[in-house]
Amino acid sequence: MTAFLFRATRYIGQYLTKLTTFRGLRYITSGHKPTQDKLLNSSSFASLKEDHDTLIPPVTSKLHMLSLPQGFKPTLLRGLDEVEEALEPLVELVDQDPNASLYLSMDAEWNVRRRLGVSILQLCPHMDPTVVYIIAVHRLSSLPPSLLRLLTSERVWKIGSQIKGDLTRLRKQFPSQLDDSIQFSIIDLKTYALAKGFIQPKQTGTLASLCETVLGLHLPKDQKTRANNNWEYPTISTSLLHYAACDVLASRRIFERISSAGT
Repeated sequence: MTAFLFRATRYIGQYLTKLTTFRGLRYITSGHKPTQDKLLNSSSFASLKEDHDTLIPPVTSKLHMLSLPQGFKPTLLRGLDEVEEALEPLVELVDQDPNASLYLSMDAEWNVRRRLGVSILQLCPHMDPTVVYIIAVHRLSSLPPSLLRLLTSERVWKIGSQIKGDLTRLRKQFPSQLDDSIQFSIIDLKTYALAKGFIQPKQTGTLASLCETVLGLHLPKDQKTRANNNWEYPTISTSLLHYAACDVLASRRIFERISSAGT
């Protein structure tokens, strides 16, 4: 068997037109975005839909990897009662002091096939750095009162990377509780990093890139873990829980590092 290794570019057609007439060849796509390249090649050359492999190069980093503290376990909340028991104390803190503010790092994940809303919601209250709550939102017919209060309170700052997009999906999932009149109090990490001079306007502001720039740590973003349809299983795997918790923990640490730089 003969194999050809190529990277999709604007000139690819010049080299593949004749090759596609041969059978028994395998085409291997490689590069920074091999999956996108494969889709491009397959749409441009129908004969490449078969005998076409995708070679994904390993991601290497000289930085230390961000990981959960030893012995740290995220808490999975599956139902309304569990959510209320965990979050009600946070609401009480805000209610007890009219001048108090609460900082809450937030992130969301959803199955690839899910068109509306999110599968899970991750919350990390900054007042307790040992806690990460992972809420199985897909199991809820409505938002529990305490979670709703935290989402809508002007004094509870929701912090995260591209957090507006997560809240928009959540709003569409629960439109009667999160109607368009509600204005969320949010801090987008990219905007915050720009304002504080940690990144330049043309720099990317993804969570992983901010983790490297601000913390000097590598945040793993394995595509198979990130984009899957396993977020709504009755029991979420340990690897997925670890991934979800690391994301929201990274958000908290990035925010705290940027905030402390000005003090």
